Amino acid sequence: MYLYDKALMGLWRSSLIARDIIEGRATGYRIRPPLYRFINHPDPVKAINTYIYYIWLEAKDRGYKFVDDRELRWEYIDLEGKVKVPITDGQLAFEVWNYLWKVVVKKPTWLPIYRYVECFEPNPVFKVYPGPPDPWISVALDDIDHMVKSFRFGWLKIPIRICRNTSENP
Repeated sequence: MYLYDKALMGLWRSSLIARDIIEGRATGYRIRPPLYRFINHPDPVKAINTYIYYIWLEAKDRGYKFVDDRELRWEYIDLEGKVKVPITDGQLAFEVWNYLWKVVVKKPTWLPIYRYVECFEPNPVFKVYPGPPDPWISVALDDIDHMVKSFRFGWLKIPIRICRNTSENP
């Protein structure tokens, strides 16, 4: 819900490629570390298709038409909320920080609106656990500690807090 239009479209396209990789229909793509969170899920096909479904819902709410409904693989989408992909709040905070830097470069007029975000909500397929960013993040630990708490750009300071989206989390 926080992505500007072109970022949402980019997420949609990269998610479809990720789905093709997981389903074994794409060759020649290098598997990037974030994709392992889906590959290691007990039902990776359902996990990635559910993730894509929530991206599609956001696009639909904005009035975009990414695909015909039939292109979604409805038989592999968990509409009951049982499929959960684990992710740490530290990783999500790092992702938010990284995204905000992209906003500075590509859509700076959007940056001030993030000041008013109480907490950043993850895609509903994720189950958030406390913890640091993933070990594949190649940033010094001291820098990560600062980054996952707030984003500063000039006079603007955006607190980075991650919402817990499941009732099981404290």
